[in-house]
Amino acid sequence: MLNINHLPVDCLLLIFSKFTLQEQITCLRTICQHWKTTIEKVLCRKRHSLKLFGRLKNITDHCLTTLVDNTFSDQLYKLSTEIGNFDDDFIIDSYIYCDDLEMYDFLGRLFGASVTTLSVHLCWDAPFSGLPIFLQAIHQQLTTLTISGAIDYPHGAFTTSLCQTIEKLQLLARLDLLVIDLFLLDSKKSTNSSEAAATDIPATSTEIELPVTLARLEHFALCNYKGDLVDVLLQLTPSRCHSLRLDLPRDYDPVELVEDLVEECPELLENLLHFRLSLPDLKDVNEIIRLLSGTCKHLQSLDLQCCSFVNFEMVMGKPIFLYNFKIT
Repeated sequence: MLNINHLPVDCLLLIFSKFTLQEQITCLRTICQHWKTTIEKVLCRKRHSLKLFGRLKNITDHCLTTLVDNTFSDQLYKLSTEIGNFDDDFIIDSYIYCDDLEMYDFLGRLFGASVTTLSVHLCWDAPFSGLPIFLQAIHQQLTTLTISGAIDYPHGAFTTSLCQTIEKLQLLARLDLLVIDLFLLDSKKSTNSSEAAATDIPATSTEIELPVTLARLEHFALCNYKGDLVDVLLQLTPSRCHSLRLDLPRDYDPVELVEDLVEECPELLENLLHFRLSLPDLKDVNEIIRLLSGTCKHLQSLDLQCCSFVNFEMVMGKPIFLYNFKIT
């Protein structure tokens, strides 16, 4: 009887392609050394994009975010469930993505030579604390990086290490930092001599230390940053960056921001092709369009999104989306 390992490698690859990436790594690799080598040296090297989720529920979170954010048209956020397409597969398993530094090094060896697009979804029970190690292993080919989800305190050391690693991604052209409170410093206790009890000092945003990366980006997205946004955007190169997404905190004044951008970053706005800006409500839409219309001379799409739940026109509590405004 013919042993399956006597089949040509192409036949094995065809068989393996009927299994998910998850099954290839956790199950098929353990059968024998021949299968292990075939999967690691051939199948994994064919993968160009990868989405990482620490828990199954994070898939639901990702899909809901895509729905609320109205990002269906962006291929980066779509999930492909087609088995055997060698691309856009995703892993959901605490066994693989535990916070074991050796595991991140292992994943780097698997995908470091081929992955150009990486999407990672953080959550409190799957924080991906070893993400900088994984990024170091795949830095040679990576051109697109998206980090989404939420992160708990304390994470100052993680944010610092992450930024230092991102700065080494020499081919990076697209960066989406959509993690809530990624740059928010931990709140601290302060004791006033005139008061017996200690009081909380509100958490504040730390500066984004990405000067090299920001200067070479073609697309940049930032979520819930409570620091000086204009200072961050001044680090972008107007002639290179043509797409910008800003999801503002609730207490941020979008009109004031746009006024500052028009005054301090006119070249950036003039060269933008796509601009997305979140709004706390709908009352400032006309003013924002008026401010941008005189500066954004090449803009092809303006996406003004509102997720406020106070507008009477909302139906069944669903948010209203304003998108694809064409500036002429």
